[in-house]
Amino acid sequence: METDAAPATIRTPDQRLRVFVSSTLGELADERKAARRAVEQLRLAPIMFELGARPHPPRALYRSYLEQSDVFIGIYWQRYGWVAPDMDVSGLEDEYLLAQGMPQLVYVKRPAPDMEPRLRDMLARLQEEDATSYKPFSDAAELERLLVDDLAILLTERFDRSQRPSAPAAVSTNLPAPASDFVGRGDVLETLGSLLAADDVRLVTLTGAGGVGKTRLAIESARAQTERFEDGVFFVDLAEQRTPDGAYAAIVHSVPMDRVTEDPPLQCLKGALRDRHVLLVLDNFEQVLPAAAGIAQLLESCPRLHVLATSRAALNIRGERRFDVPPLSLPPDAPASARAALEYEAVRLFRDRAAAVRPDFEVTDANAADVAAICAQLDALPLAIELAAARLNLFAVDELRTRLEKHVPVLGGAAHDVPRRQQTLRDTIEWSYDLLKEDERTLFQLCSVFSDASLTDVEATAARVESLTVDVVDALARLVDKSLVRTVTGAEGRPRFSMLQTIRDFATEQLDARQELADVIRRAHAEHYAEVADRLRAAARAQGRDAVLASLSSELGNLRTAWSFWGEHADVDRLDALLEPLWGYYDARGNYRAAMELAEELLRVLAGQPETPERIRDQLAVETALARSLIAARGFSSESERKIAEIFGRAESAGADHRFPALRTLAWFHLLRAEFPETAEVAVRLLALADKEGDAAFQSEAHLVFGVTRLWVEDMPAALHHVDEALRYAEGARPGLVRLRVGPDPRVLSLVVSGLIKWSGGYPEQALARAASGVELAREIDHPYSLAYALFHAGLLDLWSADLGVLTERANELLEVATKHDYPIWRALAHVLHG
Repeated sequence: METDAAPATIRTPDQRLRVFVSSTLGELADERKAARRAVEQLRLAPIMFELGARPHPPRALYRSYLEQSDVFIGIYWQRYGWVAPDMDVSGLEDEYLLAQGMPQLVYVKRPAPDMEPRLRDMLARLQEEDATSYKPFSDAAELERLLVDDLAILLTERFDRSQRPSAPAAVSTNLPAPASDFVGRGDVLETLGSLLAADDVRLVTLTGAGGVGKTRLAIESARAQTERFEDGVFFVDLAEQRTPDGAYAAIVHSVPMDRVTEDPPLQCLKGALRDRHVLLVLDNFEQVLPAAAGIAQLLESCPRLHVLATSRAALNIRGERRFDVPPLSLPPDAPASARAALEYEAVRLFRDRAAAVRPDFEVTDANAADVAAICAQLDALPLAIELAAARLNLFAVDELRTRLEKHVPVLGGAAHDVPRRQQTLRDTIEWSYDLLKEDERTLFQLCSVFSDASLTDVEATAARVESLTVDVVDALARLVDKSLVRTVTGAEGRPRFSMLQTIRDFATEQLDARQELADVIRRAHAEHYAEVADRLRAAARAQGRDAVLASLSSELGNLRTAWSFWGEHADVDRLDALLEPLWGYYDARGNYRAAMELAEELLRVLAGQPETPERIRDQLAVETALARSLIAARGFSSESERKIAEIFGRAESAGADHRFPALRTLAWFHLLRAEFPETAEVAVRLLALADKEGDAAFQSEAHLVFGVTRLWVEDMPAALHHVDEALRYAEGARPGLVRLRVGPDPRVLSLVVSGLIKWSGGYPEQALARAASGVELAREIDHPYSLAYALFHAGLLDLWSADLGVLTERANELLEVATKHDYPIWRALAHVLHG
């Protein structure tokens, strides 16, 4: 009798597959930890060379480790490693060469601006050989995710073949294989994974605008769940279905079944899935929303069934957990370097997709701001970014940015294997638009005129459009459900409605095609926000500027849109209603470049009006504010001097009531140019006019100018008296929107300047205390220009008192404020303090 063949080797639990990790030690410490975690997640044994780990020579040690390993992983960044005297290559390259013949996975960290030439040559040879998986990554978290996915696939393909039965096994998943790497969204995947793993959550719907990446996110999330659902994870594309029965039939065709009956598809599914532990991924459910009722029945009949749906509208059935897919993360400001830009998902996706058409493409310090601006212009939508990156075969990065900012169509020509509705971003949005009812389309177009708005604002504007009879609340809710309008939290914590810029551009185009309706809607919007401006102006006069800043921040975009409309129609009264709130916001935020634009636009309108005393007065007030803004934004120049002299001459000849703004501007101009006789002459007139006006802010500033003038003519008692008077009046002055104020807050100005004069008068402790109080007040009222002013002058006192530690802190903070708000003069003076 013949004996049975010898049994296969049975491994003990400690003989797991060994994964050798090759990398430099110090340079990639975090990445080595991530690699260890990834390997251990799969219950494999990480083999990692560590200096001093064993009492053997390094080369003998890692060679022995490699001989006992099953998989090689190479992680590289910028360093090639040390080359021993008896070797031609570094240990890093030697490890790679010794690993030939075993499965290899290679990962390269990007960006790598300082990559050593020998490492660059090694990677180039690796790519030419085309025998190894080679992927870029940006940080340890991304590397860990890539390793888990790639090792799982590699082990399935390479090590399980010999164990497969001769008969084909049942299909456990039909998830589409990705054609490209999945970038970012680690936090989103983790949240979704927790939802899908919860036994009490059986229906999760991914909602969001077209192009936000719902399908790819659903596939990646489902792929991570394949081991949990022992009866399978199955993907069903419903894009071409239009009826519930068609949707159920598509599911039947996608899920392997022992027997397909002649029952209706829904009944067939209930029978087939009743006892199976399955995850269904239902893609593009918005096409068949009436089928949601059948899905609810299916979930009720099949207690172990779970559903992950993607849809531009919620299914609105019991037990649904809606997850609104956000755009990719974006830099909040223009990034200063490639490293800073690549911390954000949108930039990393652009880099990876651009490399597909331009293999040499890298995000660099020189192009990082352009790449970030492109991603921001596209609302960080993955589809839009992929389409834009594909255009780098035609345009340089800066050219692509310019075209997108000018709304020149450049996003056509997607890969041919994506659905027709995703060939261009416009097609994707138009596909959603075509699903709207007529009343929803009209409200969709109306929403495009808002930057964002509260429900009250939308209702008030819609009420002015006689032809629009839609129930705004219901229709707006439907637009939100379909992801064409989104809800955001406003500055005051209340919900507001907005559109992604790409969707707004499409809605605006649809509105422009209905010219008569467009005129009515835009006028309705402008009328409503002229009334909003009136309310804000009244609130600011009654309560002070700070009380309305949150509302101004929320409504800034809408107020600017209304301003442009009334400017085009030369409606001075409406512009006057809008001017103070807008100017007050720009002043509070220290944005004097925007204030200058506002003044210049208003002057163009006023120039076309009949010349009356009122028009001349208004022009002088605006021109004076423009001149002071010019000084604040650009510093003192011959242009500033000419402008101020011209304005003052006109104010004198016209005998206008607004001479004080011109006088104080002229006084400070002479003072800061060290023209003391001229300053003294203007200061006398300024103080007389301020007392006549009886305005505390005017009186405070007038006393300050007079006090500084007295200081320079060596009348110290008078100087000290006037600065104390300035401070007394300033404490009673509340900043509001009553006039077009420019420059430091009167209270901050009084504290700082009086501190300088107190120092000159021999009172150093009082001087330092007042300057420090000025800095603290500027921080408290959150006025950046006041803060820059106070920091510099307080820094001068710190310099004079030889307190170099505090001086350095002031100089650093001043440089930060000046850079953030683009104040060239204060940026230069920050460097003076540093010097």
